[in-house]
Amino acid sequence: MEGLDIDITPEVLKVLRREYEAAKEKHPIFAGSLYQAVSIVAEEAGELAQAVNDGHEREALKEAAHVAVVAIRALEMLMEEEE
Repeated sequence: MEGLDIDITPEVLKVLRREYEAAKEKHPIFAGSLYQAVSIVAEEAGELAQAVNDGHEREALKEAAHVAVVAIRALEMLMEEEE
């Protein structure tokens, strides 16, 4: 992932940090396998889609953060397996 140059706003990072810490506290063990990790990411993405389809923007914001956090946790899992 060298050379990855992204510009994330401080506000977004603040939300992601808060949601990440809450997720780690609630679910210290993220997933038992990569298949389960993918299922969790897909489930959160489905909840985001549902919130958008229902016109619930505040809920969509929350779910978008959840999608990002579970994707980060899946990435961490993949990186650990690569070591």
